[in-house]
Amino acid sequence: MVETRLPMILAAWILGASLAWSHAAIEKRLQDLNRRIAGEPARGDLVLERAELHRLHRDWPAALADYGLANALDPTLREVAFCRGRMLLESGRAEEALTALDGFLSQVPEHLEGHLIRGRTLMRLGRPRKALGDYDWVVAHARRLTPELVLEQVSAAERATGPEEAIRLLDQGMGRIGSVITLERRAVEILRRAGQFGEAIGRVRRILARLGRKERWLELMGNILTEAGLPEDAKTAYRRALREMGKLPPRLRKAEAMAALEKRLNERLKR
Repeated sequence: MVETRLPMILAAWILGASLAWSHAAIEKRLQDLNRRIAGEPARGDLVLERAELHRLHRDWPAALADYGLANALDPTLREVAFCRGRMLLESGRAEEALTALDGFLSQVPEHLEGHLIRGRTLMRLGRPRKALGDYDWVVAHARRLTPELVLEQVSAAERATGPEEAIRLLDQGMGRIGSVITLERRAVEILRRAGQFGEAIGRVRRILARLGRKERWLELMGNILTEAGLPEDAKTAYRRALREMGKLPPRLRKAEAMAALEKRLNERLKR
């Protein structure tokens, strides 16, 4: 994976992290940068940093102007094309973003974040098959695979090739990072949408066998059984969910979410 040459303050942004900068913090950093740029006007890296602050501030015209200036000051800053492409995607200009990212990746083909942002751009443009190529590359080369990245890859796969490939990639991802509830639930949702109720139920049962808190998954089991045309089995699952809720401490049973769940379960038992 290609490492960034940008200042340390930009490293997290280039790696795809989302920093919650306040308006005041951005303004303060912009003031500091403006002073530094006034003293070192030939520093393209400082101008690029300012462009990224404008991006975080969603000041798209100012960001674009600084990307152009940074490139003019230092044409060796190849990251400008990546940053510009990401900003264009965020500002709703996906076709232009794709052009910028294609150009960047033609020069830096092993840039992990470049592939990731291009994958997102292609998804925005309704080209999931091409996006899947980028996501597959990112997943294969990521030093630390995250559930969020797997979910993005799986979304592309489901749209591009169908549920079988999506499920395969989910299982492959969990083979690397372990069983994660969000990934397990996504697998069940994909099977459910595809009408593969038997496989969906089998997955829910395996998950239930290792969970401490079972009530929500039992509700999901009941819903799938209902869709599969097994109403009595569904009611058995709903009753089990109510029994599991009865085992919870009073402070948990009185929570608003639990009250809503109990209401749903009782309503479904009356149908």
